[in-house]
Amino acid sequence: MKHRPGFLCADFHASRDGRRVINYAQWETEDHYWAMRADPEAQVHMDEAATIATDVQPRLFTVASHHPRP
Repeated sequence: MKHRPGFLCADFHASRDGRRVINYAQWETEDHYWAMRADPEAQVHMDEAATIATDVQPRLFTVASHHPRP
């Protein structure tokens, strides 16, 4: 995804019990996100990733607060 227009970053967070993984990705705009989702090449990647998951729940969030290091 890192070469897609509007992609900023992605982080994977694995729960300590080994039962959950969260993919937290940031995009410049919601339009960039939806363009990626509509791209057949990106969909191949999304489909491949879904084969190792038992439950995929895409969600869009708005950053409510941001606390960078000083």
